[in-house]
Amino acid sequence: MKNVFILIIIVLFSCSKLAAQTDRTKLSKSTLAILHADSLKRVHADSVLAHTRDSTKMAIMAINLAQQAKLMTIDSIRQIIKHTTVDTLKAPLYTELASRFMVFDTLNEAKNLQNQNTALTYTMLALHQYMAYSDAIGMRMSYNNLGNLYLQQNRYSEAKWYILQSAQLSRNRNDVVNIIGSLLILADIKGQIGDYKLAQKDLDEALALSIKHHNDKLQLLAIKTYALLYSRMKEYTKEDLMLKRQEALQKKIDGRQAAATKTKPIKSKSTKKSN
Repeated sequence: MKNVFILIIIVLFSCSKLAAQTDRTKLSKSTLAILHADSLKRVHADSVLAHTRDSTKMAIMAINLAQQAKLMTIDSIRQIIKHTTVDTLKAPLYTELASRFMVFDTLNEAKNLQNQNTALTYTMLALHQYMAYSDAIGMRMSYNNLGNLYLQQNRYSEAKWYILQSAQLSRNRNDVVNIIGSLLILADIKGQIGDYKLAQKDLDEALALSIKHHNDKLQLLAIKTYALLYSRMKEYTKEDLMLKRQEALQKKIDGRQAAATKTKPIKSKSTKKSN
């Protein structure tokens, strides 16, 4: 659950940053216009400045609201959405509501399905709001949630489609970590439906990217997913090789972490000099 809240905060900070960049562009154009200037152009510049301040205030409000939402009940969040007239503030609240129904700790299959469908509804509402103001990070997060929810329901076509949308957004932003994440989910989906060659293609790319960018943790995930794929393909010799590779990389990661802990300097308490 905490990871979801952290993502919400990241989304909102990104929204604020994107809005600020857009406003700065508008402001620079207005300033150039004033150099040629009459009073009407000055009024336009003032309006842009006011809009920039409003955008910043809105971002701060959204961040505070998202932080408070994690302490609220579901009914309280619903009431806030009901009385909120600013759509920008609704998206993270819908995302938070969806997260409440994405935790399944019951053996009741009917209840699980009901929770999944509720999470799908709130995620769709969040996605529409993120799309309305072109929040790529919020859209990607929503696509990932939709993909995972449809995967839980064994609705593979829908799951694959939404993860592909997420992957495309990540590629547009050159977001390597999330490109790899999307490729791993796609490989898992394709492995489940028997598209083994396409799954291998995704895993080859994910593995190559993780090695190129020296991300051992994602490389480990790619190797684990590869081992699972070989198990599904009943190629147990290749699965065993991947498991050995996974074990070797895990030892490397553990050894590096242990070395970093040992070499970490211990801060000594400063002593006051006596006069």
